[in-house]
Amino acid sequence: MSEPIFNHRDRVMAMLEEGKISREQADQLLEALGDADEVESTMKAVDEEIKETAARAQEPQSVASSEPSQAKTEKRAEPKVERNNDLNWVVIEMLAGDLNVKVDASLSEPKVLDGKASLEKKGNTYVLHRGKAKVSHSGDPLKDFGNMVAGFIGGLHGDLEIAIPEGFGVEVSSKAGDVDIEGAVFLKANLLAGDLDAKDIAGIDLQMAAGDVDVSLKLTTGSHKIKLAAGDVDIHLLRGSSVQVEGSVSMGDFKIHAPQSIEESLEINNSMMGGDFKATLGGGEAHLEVELSTGDIEVKVEND
Repeated sequence: MSEPIFNHRDRVMAMLEEGKISREQADQLLEALGDADEVESTMKAVDEEIKETAARAQEPQSVASSEPSQAKTEKRAEPKVERNNDLNWVVIEMLAGDLNVKVDASLSEPKVLDGKASLEKKGNTYVLHRGKAKVSHSGDPLKDFGNMVAGFIGGLHGDLEIAIPEGFGVEVSSKAGDVDIEGAVFLKANLLAGDLDAKDIAGIDLQMAAGDVDVSLKLTTGSHKIKLAAGDVDIHLLRGSSVQVEGSVSMGDFKIHAPQSIEESLEINNSMMGGDFKATLGGGEAHLEVELSTGDIEVKVEND
């Protein structure tokens, strides 16, 4: 007779019943496994949302006019946003948890304020390493499995708070969790699920699957991009910006709040389900591309 196949929770309970771990240790392991399942469930839901959004975008759409505008029929060139290697950078990779990054002018190098992590300097880049639980090998497969799970979850999951000096760029990769960043010279982010709140940012290259984006930007040079599959995008262009903004939404609405001088440069094309727009602020030296599949875009331009 073959032995029964245990799932992870069965193994934890077996260790508890055999007295190999305490009730407290069992509860910690079960909580860690629950966190992992929650992240996996979120990732699957987001993946389905992206697939559905892509499928809907490919369906024939009704148009308001029998003669589509030239702006709608022309395909925009994908903006090329290059990482500025002359900057100092902090690189952060997370599985799940909230991230808070803020500028501290008194610092000469980045510092972890809260969370189990350390920073390793590699040239002009500081790479974050998450603290991992120590994994001991007892020779007992069940107990070693529990130690492995605890070490893995502890190494990638958890909230972080980091302070950076002035003039730093931040590069973030996260699967699930909210990201708050203030004062970075450049934000390069690849996010799966969660909300992004970025204030006083001088450059951005964002790709995100699902969540809301709220950013305030001062753009004066270079190419910048915000690409989101599902969620709402709120953009506040700060005083002193000089940028050409191009935005499009496949299914949703967009609103532009701008002074009269900006409204005169607006080009707007609406369809039954979405639309696109273009506007120039100042001399238009920088370029910002905003691409949203499902949701609403709102752009606010600060008066000079």
